[in-house]
Amino acid sequence: RPSALHSVMHDNISHIRSRIHVDEIRANFHSAAKLELEARFGWLDGQVVDVIDGDSLRVIDAKATDKPPIEVRLHGIDAPEGCQAGGPEAREALRAHVAGKSVTLVTRGKDDYQRTLAVLEVDGVDINERLVAEGHAWSLRFKWDKGPYVDKERVAKTLKRGLHATPGAMLPADFRRQHGRCEGPPTAPASGATS
Repeated sequence: RPSALHSVMHDNISHIRSRIHVDEIRANFHSAAKLELEARFGWLDGQVVDVIDGDSLRVIDAKATDKPPIEVRLHGIDAPEGCQAGGPEAREALRAHVAGKSVTLVTRGKDDYQRTLAVLEVDGVDINERLVAEGHAWSLRFKWDKGPYVDKERVAKTLKRGLHATPGAMLPADFRRQHGRCEGPPTAPASGATS
């Protein structure tokens, strides 16, 4: 006849086995989810070599370091132009998030200038969302759609973060319509990055 100690040990072993099984399922689920994202959108790991402005950068693909950098436009956000109020701060905020770190891009296609559209992640953090939440960019509008990060933008406006701290902050699209694109000197590489 089994003792009480034997019964407790059996229960603990069963619990450990089920926990290992749950962890395996979770790991497989995350792998499957990543594969689905890769198949659906594209997934690229790399290193930032240049921050162009608050929503554009150049990335070297970790699997193709001998190829030229990929020009990336951050999907779903619009940061101020470099010559616009808040533009230099937006660029520096993006640079601070990526300097010396490995990045992951979840690609979403190409824009009209043939730049890769992507959600940028660093250490699992959505940098596109972070820039909007910190008030360094707007959620990108398209006709009636206020964009994927409109909730973060509303909070940043309410809390007067970043470019929302001063009245009259102008959407970059409106700025470009009134003043055109900025013309300026070439950009410097991101801190800690190599050219």
